[in-house]
Amino acid sequence: MTIIRVALIGMGVVGKYFFAALKQSPNFKIVAICDKKNDISETSCSFYRSYQELCADEVVMKSVDAAIICLPNHLHVLCAQDFLSKGKHVLCEKPLCFTIADAAMLQVLANERHLTLMTAFHRRYNFHFKKFHEAIDEPIKVIHARYLENIKQHSDSDWYLYNAKSGGGCVIDNGSNVFDLIRLLVGEISIERAYMGGYAGENESHAYIDFSFKTGRGTIELDWNFDGECKDISVYTANKSHHADLIAETKHDIRTVNFKGSLWHEYEDCIRDFYEHVIGKISFDNEDVVRCVNQCYTEAKQN
Repeated sequence: MTIIRVALIGMGVVGKYFFAALKQSPNFKIVAICDKKNDISETSCSFYRSYQELCADEVVMKSVDAAIICLPNHLHVLCAQDFLSKGKHVLCEKPLCFTIADAAMLQVLANERHLTLMTAFHRRYNFHFKKFHEAIDEPIKVIHARYLENIKQHSDSDWYLYNAKSGGGCVIDNGSNVFDLIRLLVGEISIERAYMGGYAGENESHAYIDFSFKTGRGTIELDWNFDGECKDISVYTANKSHHADLIAETKHDIRTVNFKGSLWHEYEDCIRDFYEHVIGKISFDNEDVVRCVNQCYTEAKQN
């Protein structure tokens, strides 16, 4: 069995879920961790204060097969570019980047080197979503998705408040996951209208998006200032309706006792899928969600 040796870049909120998933997987070995704080009791790998420090260590870099990037959004592009340029596979937390041009540049770089570049759209691995998706057996006519949360409960820092670091608010953050789920259901979508408002620092805190697809239409509601937690998706076909509550407590995993609980199994399946893409040399579409996000910001400016 091939074991992929990983450098984990960033140990913030998301990094800790990746760390737990990697530690219990037989397919991966953590050989390096990069983070400003050394608060992980992990002695079997090398530790660095920055990914640049790791990249400068030629000896350890020779033992790295892939990098998993969990940094603030504005650092994703340069970090992914550096690791791809050094011949490493990359799994990057969403959003991969802010612009379509950067997404295309990274994909070309990965393709030229026969490397896997994959965005960690973790909600596609949600137990409830997968069960819901499997149950849909006829063309979808209508979709309604909601992703409502209090962003302060999901971050251990305030970088997301600043547009230069985050690239936007709830649309680029939560919207990226929602667009990925909808694309899995119906394929390519077109943004018809996008309305944004509210403030979370310099960014939008809520948005309402109308979109169309080959067989129907849909809406997306996003909110960063919601009092509580609501993440669900409903679809309607000619004869049936289907609903998935993405954060409902699941019977198969005792850890899912709160709204963050589903992240455990989602990131476990995320790295399992990454492994399959690397070993099987399977391509991954990173660009279309970036396109959807950019279309939303363009439409919102026009409105």
